[in-house]
Amino acid sequence: MFLQKERCGHVFKKKHQLTIEVLDEEIHLETQIASFLVDRQAQQLTAKTIEYYRKMLHLFREFCQSQQIQHLTEIKTHTIREYLLLLQTKGHNPGDVHACYRAVRVFLL
Repeated sequence: MFLQKERCGHVFKKKHQLTIEVLDEEIHLETQIASFLVDRQAQQLTAKTIEYYRKMLHLFREFCQSQQIQHLTEIKTHTIREYLLLLQTKGHNPGDVHACYRAVRVFLL
């Protein structure tokens, strides 16, 4: 049995007992970050890893807000480059910048 139900811009598909949420690309960036963090918790990543993603994506979300970026579809390659350059100019060391990049890359994939 296969059901499809639309609710609040989300599409829920049920096949037997499994539920898969297909995210609409126009969902607010903050909501997608929250969903990403829930997904990482469901994958049973360590609390330290979840906190790493939370901190790194919080910085990225703040940058996006300063650029009036509200949706995932608005993030372009140059957006990420500008973000990384901003981190460098604020005095983050290369390791910190790379850590921020890794978190954003995993989130966007």
